[in-house]
Amino acid sequence: MIYMIGIICILTPIAWVRDIAKFSFTFMIGNFMILLTVIVVSTYCFSQISEQGGLGPGIQAFDQAGYLTTVGFAIYSYEGIGVVMPIMQTCATPEKFSRILFFAIITLSVIYAAFGNLCYLTYGSSLNKPMITEMLPPTDPIVIAIKLCFILSLFCSYAIFINPTNTIIESWIFGKKSSPMSSYYARNFSRFIVCISAAILGVALSEKIDKFIGLIGALLCAPLAIMMPSMLHLKLVAKKKRERTLDIVLIVISIFILVFSTSQSLISWNDV
Repeated sequence: MIYMIGIICILTPIAWVRDIAKFSFTFMIGNFMILLTVIVVSTYCFSQISEQGGLGPGIQAFDQAGYLTTVGFAIYSYEGIGVVMPIMQTCATPEKFSRILFFAIITLSVIYAAFGNLCYLTYGSSLNKPMITEMLPPTDPIVIAIKLCFILSLFCSYAIFINPTNTIIESWIFGKKSSPMSSYYARNFSRFIVCISAAILGVALSEKIDKFIGLIGALLCAPLAIMMPSMLHLKLVAKKKRERTLDIVLIVISIFILVFSTSQSLISWNDV
């Protein structure tokens, strides 16, 4: 409870800042902290593989029981798609943004796949914690420092990735009807409610964070990252038959993920 109150007190004033361009530097710091965490965890994984003389126990090439949940978890990697437009609007060279975004997605996809496989190959069936940092020696000073760095990265990135949520909620609730002054304080209160709601959910679901992410990925991120862009492209841009076919295939895939991965996540919610 104390930690939750502290987080709310730190993140709420950050969310009140309207000009997210001011956080471009802190966002880069947050990305650096995440990269540092990945490097340190990967180093521990290679060290663990060396100490145990090979890969971890019980490794399966394909888990038939939980692959649908994993699909939802993987789609959650696109949860940041909502910040693409705000970042493009504030970047110095918007005309180069498409190229930058393409290479960023490719790079992140490779890192996600490589890092996830490395962690699984290291610990195998003994990987029973929702956060990989929990598998590292808890009293190691480097591990403690990395956990603090990861927390710091969330603080540094919060203003940017929560901005689309606040903008959508405020435009839906307030519109342009209220006076500027009353609207300002009402919107600040709305941002406070968003912050405290996220903190409460984080604490309540801390033991099932992996299952929750899988559920959110299948239920919300699949339509947001795959279905809606494909539908818009099909309606507004696609002219050739090949483009329309690809859009339809992506829409069908997103519907499959939405229905079956969401169902699997709910069914396996109480599984260990």
